[in-house]
Amino acid sequence: MLNAFLVALAVFICVGGAELIGFTMLNRPIVIGPLVGLLLGDLHTGVIIGASLEAVFMGVVNIGGASAAEPGIATAVGTAFAIMLGKGSEVALTLALPIGILGLQIKTVLYIFIVGMFAKTFDRLAAEGIDKPVLAGCIGPYSLAGRLYDMTEIMMAIYTEPDTVLLLLEKCTEFILRYCLAIKETGVAGVIMAEPAAGLLSNEDCQRYSSVYVKRIIDAVQDDSFAVILHNCGNTGHCTAAMLATGAKGYHFGNRADMITALRECPSDVWVMGNLDPVGVFRVLTPEDVFARTEELLTCTGEYANFIISTGCDTPPEVPFDNIQAFYLAVEKYNKGR
Repeated sequence: MLNAFLVALAVFICVGGAELIGFTMLNRPIVIGPLVGLLLGDLHTGVIIGASLEAVFMGVVNIGGASAAEPGIATAVGTAFAIMLGKGSEVALTLALPIGILGLQIKTVLYIFIVGMFAKTFDRLAAEGIDKPVLAGCIGPYSLAGRLYDMTEIMMAIYTEPDTVLLLLEKCTEFILRYCLAIKETGVAGVIMAEPAAGLLSNEDCQRYSSVYVKRIIDAVQDDSFAVILHNCGNTGHCTAAMLATGAKGYHFGNRADMITALRECPSDVWVMGNLDPVGVFRVLTPEDVFARTEELLTCTGEYANFIISTGCDTPPEVPFDNIQAFYLAVEKYNKGR
C-alpha cells in the first residue's frame, strides 16, 4: 500500500505538475524513472528504466487529438513493477506501451467528464477578469472553401461550376457558424473573421460568394456583447462595398488599401482598422522608421474617431521587438497629445 501511494505521489508531482504549471518536462521518463526508483529504494534501476523509456518515448508529445500514449504514467507504473518484482528494465519496457495508452485514455476521460463540465465557466471567468476586449479568430467562408477546393481551382470554378462552389460555401458557412457560436459562449468580446481570399474577387463576385455567407454568420452571432470584425487584406478598395454589405461591427483593411478612402466609404458608427505593412514596415524598417510611419498614419486619419490603427495583416515571425515597441510608443505619444 505504501509503495502504491509513493508511485501515485510521483505521478501527481510529475504528470500532474506538468498539467498545472505548463510544459516543464516533469512528465518525461528520464525524470519520473529516477524519482520512482528513489522513492522505492532502488535509484539505480529507476535511472536505467527512465533512460531506456526516454529513448522509447523520445519525440512523443501529445497535442490535442494527436495523442499516442502517456509516457509519464507508463514510466511510473513500469518502474514500480520492475523494482517490486525484482526484475530488470525488460519488464518495464514490456509494460510501458500498454500502460501508457491506458493512462492516456484515463486522462482523456477525466478531462471530458470532470474538467469539461467546468470549461465554459472557466472561460467565462477568464474573460471577465480581463479589462481589455479579447477577440478570437476564425477563417471566412470563401477563404475556407478555397483551402478545401484549392484556391486556383475555385477561382475558375465560380464561373465553370458555380453550383458546386455554392454547395461548398453552404457547408463552410454552417461549420464556421457553429464555431463562432462556440467562441461566443466563452465570453470573449468578438471574433476577427479572416476572409482575404474574397479580395481576389470583383465586388459583384465578392458579394455573391463571400458577403452573403459572412452576413448569415454575423446575423446569427453579433449583438451588443459580441462583435464580428471582417478582415480582407486582399481588398485594394475594389470590394469595400461588398464588405460593408455584411453588417459587421468592424472592418480590417490590408496595407494595399488607401486608408483615407476606406474611412470615407465606411459609416462612422463602425470600427475601421488597418493598415501598416507588416512586412514592409514592421519586419524591414528600423524602430525609428516604424515610429515615424505610425505617427504619419495616425496624423492623416486623425479626424476619424472610428479608426483603430494596426498592422494590415498578420505580423510575420522574427519582427524585431523594438519595432513593435516603437509602434506602441508612437500610439501612446499620439493619444497623449490629443
